[in-house]
Amino acid sequence: MKIAFLVYNAYGIGGTIRATANTSAAFADRGHQVEVVSVYRARDDALLPFSPAVRLRPLVDWREGSETCERSLPEARQPSTMWTDTGVSGSPMRPSRLTDRRIAAYLRGTDADVVISTRPVLHGHLARDGRRDAYLRIGQEHLLLGRHAAHVRVHQNRALAKLDAYVTVSEADAAEYRAAVPRAADRILAIPNSVPAPEVAPSDGESKVIVAAGRLVGLKRFDLLIDAFAALAPRHPDWSLRIYGRGVQAQELRARIEALGMHERIRMMGPVSPLDPEWAKGAIAAVASRRESFGMTIVEALHCGVPVVSTDCPHGPGEILTHDHDGLLVPMDSGAEGLTAALESLITDPARRARLASHARDTAARYAPDRIASRYLELFASLAGRRRRTGLLHRVTSLLPRHAAPVPAPAEGAAPVEVTEAAAAPWTARASARVETDGGVLFRLRDPEDAPGPLLGLVLKLRRDPARRTVVLPLEGDGTARLPADGPGLAEGRWDLHLDQGPDRPRPRVAAGTVETAALIGRSPRVAPDGTTVARIPYRTSEGNLTLRVWNRPRHAEVTSVEMAGRLLRVRVALHGARLGEGAAGELRLRSGGTVAPVPVTVTGGPGTGGVSLELDVDTLPALGGDGAQDVWDWYLLPAAGVPAVRLARLADDLVERKAVDRLPATTRPADGRNGDRLRPYFTVDNDLALSVKPLPAPGRPAAG
Repeated sequence: MKIAFLVYNAYGIGGTIRATANTSAAFADRGHQVEVVSVYRARDDALLPFSPAVRLRPLVDWREGSETCERSLPEARQPSTMWTDTGVSGSPMRPSRLTDRRIAAYLRGTDADVVISTRPVLHGHLARDGRRDAYLRIGQEHLLLGRHAAHVRVHQNRALAKLDAYVTVSEADAAEYRAAVPRAADRILAIPNSVPAPEVAPSDGESKVIVAAGRLVGLKRFDLLIDAFAALAPRHPDWSLRIYGRGVQAQELRARIEALGMHERIRMMGPVSPLDPEWAKGAIAAVASRRESFGMTIVEALHCGVPVVSTDCPHGPGEILTHDHDGLLVPMDSGAEGLTAALESLITDPARRARLASHARDTAARYAPDRIASRYLELFASLAGRRRRTGLLHRVTSLLPRHAAPVPAPAEGAAPVEVTEAAAAPWTARASARVETDGGVLFRLRDPEDAPGPLLGLVLKLRRDPARRTVVLPLEGDGTARLPADGPGLAEGRWDLHLDQGPDRPRPRVAAGTVETAALIGRSPRVAPDGTTVARIPYRTSEGNLTLRVWNRPRHAEVTSVEMAGRLLRVRVALHGARLGEGAAGELRLRSGGTVAPVPVTVTGGPGTGGVSLELDVDTLPALGGDGAQDVWDWYLLPAAGVPAVRLARLADDLVERKAVDRLPATTRPADGRNGDRLRPYFTVDNDLALSVKPLPAPGRPAAG
């Protein structure tokens, strides 16, 4: 059987795309032909992974600079003849006469047995241009009936009444649709989104981290979650909150965090894919939404063994979670106080938290892609039986699992139809990485038995190294290689992973599979027997490859907090590999001009202690250079007179690059002849502490940077 999903932009990030990727892979695993048809192609590769057995087929090439880019076609600028779908009409990739023609041509010419549309405008096309005589036409709702604009509801409901079935992701939303479209009530049903079990080790529940994820928009109410955490934070100083995602409220939420003084406790992590390794870092997951059509992030967190505290909002959370069994449901009218109380009840009761976590993965198993695919296949068989489509009925039932509900038998004489197997994808060197509790790193090569040649080891190459240093990690028979915590010695820098295939053979880069760094959460940097501070963090590069970031510091000043106190910028550090002595001092060095005279920095903490506080009066910092351009100052600590200076840095925990995540508070100061200066401490790409000083713009002009 051939199943096609019609998606507006499969190359982006979102719940609809994730659900489509998950369910399409489950169909392909059953032996069905599957293609995901994307109206637009905005980039070379999809941001979310699709199964190699699933064909990704774009209709319009929107890649700027591509040889086949179609942005300049006249039809691309002409308005669509379909009714306006407000969810995409304001996008640069809006519906047009070109998309009308491409979608219609696909729907009229496809040889699919089932076509599934995934948003309102596509339901309209499937109803108008789809061939009822050739395939089953099924619409999927990935939002909520009440979330659509009034005119969209009118047009969409007319369209869905013409389809063979319409599927929502919650029973509550299905009931609302049946009431709104009574003539199609018998064809409206609920099948939840599928969420695969992750490859990561589940959370151990000990991290003291609360994790939340989603689009940074008003509906998700991350502002409420921030307020709820800020209320409990003073009572639980070792707990933190991480928020993953992108959206229009990002800057507003950052400003709120800074205004509350929570910049060291609440981190905006940005968009991350896949999210499973991040959920596994949490002890609690939090959802503060006003509405949820389903709640995919809830199931993802449960899969990782993390109990969920969620508002009991319409429609999804209450159908997924059982209160005080696998999570907590917070009444919608309880506000931030209700969320604070629920989160704090789990923070203060580890036994209760562990009990909820013990049920989480069982709940999540209900949403495994194989189970959801079975429900869809049963739907296809039922619809084929109603339509007397005996060929399709046979193709469905021949691949139903043994535990599936019985479906009508095909009519006598129906010819069996052979299922076309998807072509095997070429083997790619891909490895997962997991940091172990002792600081070692375990690499595991995916599908080593499928490699076209010998596999001798994984090669670590130091990037931009004139000496071209390498370290070879031998591969075991199961495709694993281990980098022990205590060796071999690796110089500071970025070590890229390559595959050793033997002499005179290329050493390709190793693509990143799952990267797990949960073991680093809450951990101080490791101190080697010789006193060197060592940090090693595997990560996925922006190109999708696997790299190991290494720091080696004979003496190290770990930044533990940065705060503004009036006119003082206070930096607290923990000193490793050196002791404070007489003449200890702090120093800021102007990057463009080398070492300068020490600025007024106060070091507190008696001689011989490991903790130290540097306090800078921002008004005493020298004025900007003559041209008024940005100045950058690097922070150092001189532990004692005659002892080499130590760079201040933050190497603890799991974060490879803190520059965008650890946003530190800014302040301003007056300046002669200008509107003043803005001063902001920040972490460099190497996680060293620096201080940026920029002139403030004239009134009415935006600030630079």
